[in-house]
Amino acid sequence: MILVTKWFGTFLVEEKRVVTQILFPAKDSEIAERLLRIQKGEILSEERKLAEKRKLQVLEARLAPLGRLSIADTSFIVPAKYGYDQSLLVSALTILARTKVREQVGFDRHLSEAITAYDEMKEAANSLEVRIHSWFGLHYPELFDILKGRSYVETVSRYGDRKAIQEALGLPDNSIGIELLEAEDDALRNMASLVLKINESAEKLGSFIDRKSAEVFPNLSALLGPKLACRVVRGAGGLEHLSRMPSGSIQLIGAEKALFRHLNRGRKPPKHGIIFQEPLIHSSPKEYRGRIARRLAGNIAIAARLDMFHGSFRGDRMRRDFEEKVSELIGGGRKGKMQAK
Repeated sequence: MILVTKWFGTFLVEEKRVVTQILFPAKDSEIAERLLRIQKGEILSEERKLAEKRKLQVLEARLAPLGRLSIADTSFIVPAKYGYDQSLLVSALTILARTKVREQVGFDRHLSEAITAYDEMKEAANSLEVRIHSWFGLHYPELFDILKGRSYVETVSRYGDRKAIQEALGLPDNSIGIELLEAEDDALRNMASLVLKINESAEKLGSFIDRKSAEVFPNLSALLGPKLACRVVRGAGGLEHLSRMPSGSIQLIGAEKALFRHLNRGRKPPKHGIIFQEPLIHSSPKEYRGRIARRLAGNIAIAARLDMFHGSFRGDRMRRDFEEKVSELIGGGRKGKMQAK
């Protein structure tokens, strides 16, 4: 007998005659669920039940554990004969398509959106902070030498004008700044408060990224740090794409414009792209950055494949090995230069 599975059920066939069958529930969601499992290469419980204690032939490689592969004409098994119509199949296929689309949009895509939002929030906050320094500096230029960064913005947000700041901080009234216009202090305070709120939201989002990236791609996060790992995955178009990329392409993610200039105008080829944000690259002497970037890109390729295919966790060890290799490279190069002198 031959085991045959159609979209509406599974059948045992002998000499173009159905011996027995198990029909699927006449419900689009149930049929879609079985079709999805079939596409994933799984064996259905209905198929196992019919195959139990029987020597069979099968028509799909998926069913090879249940019998010997064969070829047969099964066109005589038609859905209408068993009370199924094409509209049910169309509805089931629609559900199947939606399910597959949802499965393909993995958590790495969510983190790509999150890191983009995080970067945009930090960029907006930094831009507004520069504007506050420039604007409030017309009124109280000396404050820039006293307070820096967030302290400056918090002070402007709380007090809003020079006199109030001087009284609160016990500073002398010897500024050369000009007076504020009517309601200008309120505008400055509102802008400073907005910067603080954006930074607070960005910090919360950053904590979410740190936590979730360690779950979604633990090896990449341990190797690069959560945020840089998310940027690399985003630049590659997703974890799956990254896992398929050669290390040379990974090394240049984010350097597409520089590569284009090299190919079209003869400029120097780029040595690194977004991975330049890795501290061990951008803090190293220029002559070593290309080699360090190549080594890191190779490790990223391995880490991405481990994360994509749920391999073992080796991120911490990869990070330690990378740091040791960089130390040896720079230390050995400096030693060689000293000996040459």
